[in-house]
Amino acid sequence: MFTRSNTARRRLSGASLANRTKKISWSLVRGVILFGLCFEIVYPFFVKIMQTFMTKEDLVDPTIKLYPLHWTLSTLRQTFTEIEFVPAAFNSLILSLTVSVLQMMICTLVGYGLARFKFRGRNLLFFMVILTLIIPPQLYSITQYLYFYYFGVGQHTVNLIGTYWPFLLLSLTGMGMKNGLYIFLMRQFFRGLPKELEDAAYIDGCGIFGTYLRVILPNARNMLITVFVLSFSWQWTDYFFSSMLLGAQQVTNLPLAIINNIQLIRTGGERVDPILYAVERNTACLLAIIPLLILFAFLQKKLINGIERSGLVE
Repeated sequence: MFTRSNTARRRLSGASLANRTKKISWSLVRGVILFGLCFEIVYPFFVKIMQTFMTKEDLVDPTIKLYPLHWTLSTLRQTFTEIEFVPAAFNSLILSLTVSVLQMMICTLVGYGLARFKFRGRNLLFFMVILTLIIPPQLYSITQYLYFYYFGVGQHTVNLIGTYWPFLLLSLTGMGMKNGLYIFLMRQFFRGLPKELEDAAYIDGCGIFGTYLRVILPNARNMLITVFVLSFSWQWTDYFFSSMLLGAQQVTNLPLAIINNIQLIRTGGERVDPILYAVERNTACLLAIIPLLILFAFLQKKLINGIERSGLVE
């Protein structure tokens, strides 16, 4: 009897030891894989950061790969001045904040309507929303440009190119950049909300808009933040629509300033330093993404929660 019990104990201990060994082995393998993936992602970013603080001699020295031998802030200062960072960033901030708030409001309203109200043509309308994600913007860019260049009816037209009005009008009508994605996210989220919340509000005497403002929006806080962050990030880094619709120098945003203002270092009118030019471009891009990193650092938790509850990662 005791012999059998001892044998069973040994088998259980051996099985538990084998399970622990498998778990530890898999944890090591998973850790190596994750470390490799993180290294592949972070390494180029780290190299660009280090090159920002290198002198010209360090950049052309083949023995210096990661850490600069002579630390300097000259490249950072020169890039900051050349791209006119403060006015360009201020223009980008005003435009991105305005567009992201408008897109958040409109896309939330449209997504709620598509999720909760049944009307004829709803599926066709949602199909057209998805179609805006499939059709590349280059296909209708010329038509869109001409529409805002001759904005109006008949002979009563006005040129809106070079102002913020094209972005505001597109955002207000639900046709802004990536609006189809935001409507899809909000629709999926509202479809997951229990209808009992709205039924209880209707019983208490709330109308449709009262229920939307007092019950639906407070429960959609994380999704609102998600749409706001995504909209702000895409508008902040946008170059295609900005180069097409912002023609005036006084409204040049940060991506346009990075592309247009940085010039090759010239001596006697000839290009002599393409390496330093590339480093300046990298430095300007790093300066441009610093505000986005700060934004994601503060709103990361709510952003992840919003994406999880949107149904996008089911």
